[in-house]
Amino acid sequence: MRPINEYTGSLDPAQIEILRWISEGCPEGVMEGYSHRVSAAALRSRDLVKISGHGGTWRAEITPRGTNFLERLRKERENIARITAQAMNSPLEDGEPTQVEPKQEIAKPEQPPRPLSPTDQLIADLVAAGGVLHVPFRRSAEDPDFEQRIASARRFGKVPPGKLIRTRYVQGELEIRFDNAPAGSDIKERPVPVPERLSRPHPIVRRFREQTGHHEVSRASLGRASRILQAIVDAAEKRGYEVANVEESEDRYGRKSWTGANDGHLAVTIRGNRYSARIFEEKVPARERWEREARWRSVGAYSNRGPKSAYDADATGRLTISLERGYSREGRQVSWSDRKNWTLEEKLPEVLLELEVRAVEDDFRAEEIRRQEEERKRQWEIAVERAKELYVESEREKTLRAQVSAWLETKAAREYLQALKNEFGGSPEADEWIAWIRAHIECIDPLRSPPTMPEVPEPRPEDLKPFLGGLGPYGPSRR
Repeated sequence: MRPINEYTGSLDPAQIEILRWISEGCPEGVMEGYSHRVSAAALRSRDLVKISGHGGTWRAEITPRGTNFLERLRKERENIARITAQAMNSPLEDGEPTQVEPKQEIAKPEQPPRPLSPTDQLIADLVAAGGVLHVPFRRSAEDPDFEQRIASARRFGKVPPGKLIRTRYVQGELEIRFDNAPAGSDIKERPVPVPERLSRPHPIVRRFREQTGHHEVSRASLGRASRILQAIVDAAEKRGYEVANVEESEDRYGRKSWTGANDGHLAVTIRGNRYSARIFEEKVPARERWEREARWRSVGAYSNRGPKSAYDADATGRLTISLERGYSREGRQVSWSDRKNWTLEEKLPEVLLELEVRAVEDDFRAEEIRRQEEERKRQWEIAVERAKELYVESEREKTLRAQVSAWLETKAAREYLQALKNEFGGSPEADEWIAWIRAHIECIDPLRSPPTMPEVPEPRPEDLKPFLGGLGPYGPSRR
């Protein structure tokens, strides 16, 4: 007999129990919560069960394949029990069984497997479903939040190595699936040593210290922030990356401005991919903005509302580094701060690792865009060649229609000429007109000489437009 795991893949005990429950008609009071519905969705992807309805109308029933699976499982377990009984000299036939010496040690009862967390259960069901799982899109308050579980799986490293977890909406359901991660994204952390003292700061760090208006750290923490930036600059340049200060940006009206949240303090470029990093201290505003507001409030009607302390009076000493305006990718961490259990210096390898992973993803995305553009260009060139063929056929059809029209006109003119000759032949008044008609027929007759293949002029781009199916005649990206 073929092993059951070869028949339909391995199912965990919880999934087998749910399959049995469905085969019994889904009796009430057995399954609680919502996780059994997710597991049932994984069983549906293997054609073991059928599911219909949502919420209170949710129903599941076993398929013939599921029934066959349970039957094979039952027979396989019976075989295992029979073989075990024979090995212990305990015949299964009716009669007095052979006495077996009792064991000296009593085996401890097997502990039930520890239940999976909701996030781990989601990943297990997704793996069991072959990488694609469908769950209801609309949910009630008591139903699980799959988007939150997906975010947790991404954040806490539950997604299998080399995979990305994606979602999309398909016919009223949320499709959760595994996609392959870009090649080369499985990068390992590398150490980022932080100098204990900064006697010769890098020019980029020196420039950061000089840009006092951009400081979002207190004067007491400036030295530490400078050493952290020095470590990032040294590690990035050692790995072949480009590092630069972030200067004021210019809007479309030519006005220059800078904010830490939008621009950051440091720009790291990896293979042409530029990323910004911001270092700031808790409860410390940007110094330039604070001083500007302080000057504004110190004059006029607001003079009594001016600040009574320095810009860094509320500084806590806790530093944070955030990347790319705080936008996360795939739920990964995008900011690192001082905490009770670690310092920001200890998290610098993670900061550089995130930049490197983003560079791999952007390289992959750029390559995908390039391939798509090349494919669009190739398809456009094929469409143009086909359009030229259709254009030639169209011009030949026009010539044919013109010749058929001329032939029909000639035929009708000959019949009319014959009728004139029959009715008015020999009449001096009609002879001149009859002679002109005869000469004209000779001129318009398309059969007066053997026909040749019509010459079709080279088409202009606009001539091809009707044959391109909506594509532009001037290029693949122009309509």
